[in-house]
Amino acid sequence: MPRKGESGWQRYDAYLWAKEQYKEFECEFEYKVAKNGNSGFYFHVSDVKSPVAKGIEVQLYDSASRPKGAKLNDHDSGGIIPGIPPTKNTAKPAGEWNKMLVTVKGNKVVVSLNGEVVNDVPLDAKTLKGRPTSGTIGFQDHGLPLWLRNIKVRGL
Repeated sequence: MPRKGESGWQRYDAYLWAKEQYKEFECEFEYKVAKNGNSGFYFHVSDVKSPVAKGIEVQLYDSASRPKGAKLNDHDSGGIIPGIPPTKNTAKPAGEWNKMLVTVKGNKVVVSLNGEVVNDVPLDAKTLKGRPTSGTIGFQDHGLPLWLRNIKVRGL
């Protein structure tokens, strides 16, 4: 939701950004969202003023509330934006802690959610072509409640 005096949800100045740049890394963290919560973990962001266009996002979402068997899309937890849905829905219900591990090594990104691999794709996949190959990492401020803990980043 926009804050007073804002419109829309593009609050790039309020994202939580790492100070270092990363090409290959592992980032492990726990997160929880509220009902209908929506956020993201960004990596290879070359311009923090335009992370949607100048980076790659791993979606953090209240996917557990989706109907069983619903077709997954890139906006479900573990999906890679733009355009790559997770292979399965392993998100815990809103208000519960989820554990995510994002590994970028060589030409591949692997996303594990609650101990299960939900994405394993090359960084030159059709929808990721032309995206930066290194940059900062961070968490999105979508104007919705997001809890983070135990954030660990290790360059590879």
